[in-house]
Amino acid sequence: RSPYDREIVRIGLPALGALAADPLVSLVDTAFIGRLGAVALAAVAIASAIYAAVFAVFNFLEYAVTPLVAQSIGAGDRDEAGRFTVAALAISVMGGVIAGVGLIVFSEPLLRAFGAEPDVLESAVLYLRIRALGVPALLVVLVGHGAFRGYQDTRTPLIVTLGLNAVNLVLDPILIFGLDWGVAGAAWATVVAQWFGA
Repeated sequence: RSPYDREIVRIGLPALGALAADPLVSLVDTAFIGRLGAVALAAVAIASAIYAAVFAVFNFLEYAVTPLVAQSIGAGDRDEAGRFTVAALAISVMGGVIAGVGLIVFSEPLLRAFGAEPDVLESAVLYLRIRALGVPALLVVLVGHGAFRGYQDTRTPLIVTLGLNAVNLVLDPILIFGLDWGVAGAAWATVVAQWFGA
């Protein structure tokens, strides 16, 4: 046992919960989209793979801001921690807008390059273009998570992640089946949830 055990658990458990809850959005979307048939499921799967690849490029923002903020807080310089956070948020918004526009403009050639068959291409393009509108929000959420961890607050990212998932869970059936938007409904539910999280 260590005198730091309690503090490690206080910080570590919510962080683990937030990491575990992150993939739930995709899991929920897949569960609902699967009820629309194989073509819809294939369209969402291939579009999601491209979205995940773009997202992976910006993953460094979340993990870069945490130690910078933590070091500033440890040195007692909250102003510097704030500057690092604001700078990372600005980069995430700018990068998100650029990536989102890129996904909208190049969605069809990207999907073809990833092997999208003609029967799934139209739905995949629609899904990817709508999801692209959420890239800035998703990056803001990620940077926010990283900054909060630097401030030793892992509960807030957990609450944001659970709230985001709850919004998606409620909107998915309404937009996919209630309004009969299908694949577009799943994409809009996720985009709204991501902006809610941001």
